[in-house]
Amino acid sequence: MSARFAWVAEAARGEWLRRMEAEPLGSVLSIVPEGFEAYARVFHPVERDRPRDLKTWRCIDETTYFDGVADIAAVLETEQATWGNAAASFQTTMHAAAQYARLVRRDHGSSIGPIAADGWRYG
Repeated sequence: MSARFAWVAEAARGEWLRRMEAEPLGSVLSIVPEGFEAYARVFHPVERDRPRDLKTWRCIDETTYFDGVADIAAVLETEQATWGNAAASFQTTMHAAAQYARLVRRDHGSSIGPIAADGWRYG
């Protein structure tokens, strides 16, 4: 182990992290300590796809759509998207406190993923 990350047996040094345990789940202070002037939120990238020929997942049975298809990637249009793209597709509003599942009107019982009116399926 390098000197930069050397083991420190003195547990009291980490006592300042204990305050984070008392914060409610979802609070920024539950994952980073308080006291900073500002905090940044980074929205994870999103992948979306749809069939190249039909341009939509609507009314498609995915279990049979790929029957006989040798190269699934060739029949799918796939791209990286942003949370803003997802919000636009689902006609929701992107904002600083957005929750992804709410932006895409996620039905947690659906295994295929949320499908927007414009045909994109969001991951």
